[in-house]
Amino acid sequence: MPEICANPRVLVADDSRIWAERLVELVTERGDIDIVGPAYDGQEALDLLRKHHPEGALLDLRMPNLSGLDVWRQYKAEGVPCFVVILTSQLEPSVQEQCFKAGVSHLLSKSEALECMGELMDALVAMAAKT
Repeated sequence: MPEICANPRVLVADDSRIWAERLVELVTERGDIDIVGPAYDGQEALDLLRKHHPEGALLDLRMPNLSGLDVWRQYKAEGVPCFVVILTSQLEPSVQEQCFKAGVSHLLSKSEALECMGELMDALVAMAAKT
């Protein structure tokens, strides 16, 4: 059962500690979103999703143990709603197709993520308010 929290929560997962820390900074600057993690590999990300049931997740596509897409597929199969954004440094058409077939909310290049993080978090807060 998800925890009751005043603010929506977002899991940040990236095998690059620098990227993960930057994403955490961007999200926490808002003041209306709480962070779960960060996680530095796919299995850790999946474990944190299962433990905390955050309303959103920022998942690096390529991580050790499980990819961000594999993390999402396994978590989605458990039926817990989550606004998931897959981040990658390579946006190949085949990756885009796999992500959208899996029901990913957004797929972004890491450079785009820095530019539109505010909009993504606005969408997450709006979605969390409806639930």
